[in-house]
Amino acid sequence: MKHSNKHAAGRPKDMEKRNMILYSASELFLRYGFGQTTMDAVARDAGVSKQTVYSHFANKDELFEACISRTCQEYQLNDITAMTIAQPAGLAEKLHAIATQFVALMHDPRVIAMYTVVIAESKNNPSMAERFYKAGPDIALTTVTDCLLEHNASNNEVDARELALAFFNLLKGDYHFRSILSLPYALDKAKQMQFVDKTCHKFMRLLQAK
Repeated sequence: MKHSNKHAAGRPKDMEKRNMILYSASELFLRYGFGQTTMDAVARDAGVSKQTVYSHFANKDELFEACISRTCQEYQLNDITAMTIAQPAGLAEKLHAIATQFVALMHDPRVIAMYTVVIAESKNNPSMAERFYKAGPDIALTTVTDCLLEHNASNNEVDARELALAFFNLLKGDYHFRSILSLPYALDKAKQMQFVDKTCHKFMRLLQAK
């Protein structure tokens, strides 16, 4: 007697439906917040069954984390190779590429809206805030930490992690604080690049002074 298994090994995922689910979920999370968004609503908005949603994501927390990860992947924050043109690139070039992508990410209105959602929901749902951290900031921190260790800019992982945190704190600048407070914040592309150049120069001087 054969037993059916909807999760049988080797069965390909329908990536088109997965992307539809992620798009709908992102829109609903931003519009209604994490608490008010349901898996039923995501299924309806994506035009798929709830069973299909659950075949890709075990629960809402996992779906939320996937939405964050997708945004980071779009900006290639976890892929230094994709960001750097010349190979092999030096430490300064790699950090500059990461900084350019990060500042662009922090100017994305959807990312700013997601920050607002997380801040609003974090007190009632700490696990959701933790998933946001792991899917976004933690990946970026790990990427820079590994980069610093690879280029011997730090003697150990703890120090490298602290330097990576300092790097991103410098890159947030005043515009980030203004953005999450719904104040005018946006830098145009030219000013973004000026800010990136100045910040990276400052950070490289910090490394040299160690």
